[in-house]
Amino acid sequence: MIVETLRGYGRARLLESATDTLDAVEFAARVAAQAASMAGAALTVCTGEPTVDHAVQVLAALEAEVPLLALHPRFPAAVGHALEADARRALEARASSSPDAAWSKVPIAQLVPTSGSTGAPRAIAHSRAGIVAAAARSARAMALGPGARVGLGLPLGHVSGLSALVRTALAGGCIVVPSPDEVRAPLRHAVDRGLTHVSIVPTSLARALADLPPSRHDLQRVVVGGAACDVELVRRARAAGLPVVRTYGMTETYAMVALERLDGDGRGEPLSGVELSIRDGRIAVRVDSLAIAVLRGGSFEPLACDADGAFVTADLGSLSAEGALTVHGRVDDVIVTGGENVHPSEVESVIEAEPGVVLACVVGVPDATWGARVVGLVEAEPWLTPAALEAELRARLPAFARPKELWFGPLPRTASGKVDRAAARRLAAEVVPGSGGSGGSDRQR
Repeated sequence: MIVETLRGYGRARLLESATDTLDAVEFAARVAAQAASMAGAALTVCTGEPTVDHAVQVLAALEAEVPLLALHPRFPAAVGHALEADARRALEARASSSPDAAWSKVPIAQLVPTSGSTGAPRAIAHSRAGIVAAAARSARAMALGPGARVGLGLPLGHVSGLSALVRTALAGGCIVVPSPDEVRAPLRHAVDRGLTHVSIVPTSLARALADLPPSRHDLQRVVVGGAACDVELVRRARAAGLPVVRTYGMTETYAMVALERLDGDGRGEPLSGVELSIRDGRIAVRVDSLAIAVLRGGSFEPLACDADGAFVTADLGSLSAEGALTVHGRVDDVIVTGGENVHPSEVESVIEAEPGVVLACVVGVPDATWGARVVGLVEAEPWLTPAALEAELRARLPAFARPKELWFGPLPRTASGKVDRAAARRLAAEVVPGSGGSGGSDRQR
């Protein structure tokens, strides 16, 4: 199905990098050859860097109907090994069982991690039908088709990168694979390479506005997602001539389910086929690309949906009379930083496992570049220093989950003796430079 679709675009250029230029026929042939070589495999693992080989691997796995585990390139090796072991064990158990539940009979096409903060990650399982449906829906919403040039700058271990690849290939656009230097400057890459569409996180947009001089470009859409994006940042980007639109989606829906209009009022318009509702203040989603299962601890469990088949998210939101979505924030304590989700309890467990640490509280403080900055508040023995703790955390946490600031001192507590998280957030805002407080501590990194 994937190969046949690619071949249908004839001699149109579908893939471009510093070393490769492939038309549709050549691209289809490479995908078909790799699909044939992996046929019958129990699992294929993609290490996530946006490269030509990995793009071919992702599409070949869909063609061969071989489950693909997408690993984020910034995961520590131990996290990747643990997740692969869990996936193989769960897939083997699934293949040898005779399930009754409908969800457990649907073949798994991709396993996409949704958290990699510790050695106990989980992944979201998607079907090929759901992936293809999401790709077609988002391509229509972005006016993406033959002639488009789309940057593949986000990791293929993240649903944003995977969805950008699949939608562009199936829609007949040209996938432009960046060099490592271009990955670090996605908007500069977009302008220099004549891209029409690019997906980035708010961090990249903020940096680009500071570094990118005004210039002519071919961009039709700069899609910003993965974290909260400040309205003022969007206004500045549009004033600079960038066609920025914000998107709303998640790993469980295979990326976007709502997209802001360039001429709109900042609210998200649900994509075709997406049903949004509000349940007790939370955003709920019904769509044909919902995940079929969650991989957790070596076994699969069904995605938790309500009686109507809607996935109730941890996001707070509201809908206008016309059905446009406004997202108000998170109902839980997850910190979204630079497009990555960080679960404080998981990071706290890692910190508290270190010798000399008495107690830890991890919070997020607003940050104009990252959306939120991860801050670790730590009670520790006098001999432990922030620098020594940071060195240990480098080996145990991915870069996005490591606290960007470590503060040592007594943590605020409630009357019952538990850490007072609300007070901890206020403390972090006071002691962390640039977060709105006064800043300063003789034990702050």
